[in-house]
Amino acid sequence: MITTLKNLLPRSSVVWRYLRGKGRYNLLQCAGSGCDVPPSNTNTGSCKSTADSSFVLPCCLQVFDNVLVQPRDAREASDVFYRQKLGDVLLTYENEVVLTNQVYGPQKSLPYVVPSPNVRIECPLALVDKVLDSRPPAARQAAHDFARFLLTPQAQIEFGKVGFRTNKKLCKTPPDHLA
Repeated sequence: MITTLKNLLPRSSVVWRYLRGKGRYNLLQCAGSGCDVPPSNTNTGSCKSTADSSFVLPCCLQVFDNVLVQPRDAREASDVFYRQKLGDVLLTYENEVVLTNQVYGPQKSLPYVVPSPNVRIECPLALVDKVLDSRPPAARQAAHDFARFLLTPQAQIEFGKVGFRTNKKLCKTPPDHLA
């Protein structure tokens, strides 16, 4: 089983979505993973610490050398990997793997590894007055109600059901995929 970049390189073909938008987090995860393999263009040993940035770029480039296909988004990457059976490794978001495994069911679900350390992605929420001003008053109220709902334990439980990590301050029970 592939559990680290060391296991991934150099033999595996990789499905990795384009490096735009949130796909950039995959690159950050690769860079922050410790790059525990010797870079292919040096003989100076391995990078065990991300503090030694001279190894980060060569390690990431070595991963890129193995990229077989770059779908446009995480859902398409999962489709390419699960349905089309392209690649040995899918680099994607934890929630995408959990959700895809739910869709395919227990018989076809695939094992996955969440690296440690990991990158926590927190997406902001914004209600834009200029947009809401052009909508009926009920739309503004609905947007505010929804924004408040997102920060409730009930919403956090729903996020956890589809593979997202919950806010531990709001939801004391970890999602099933983390239990």
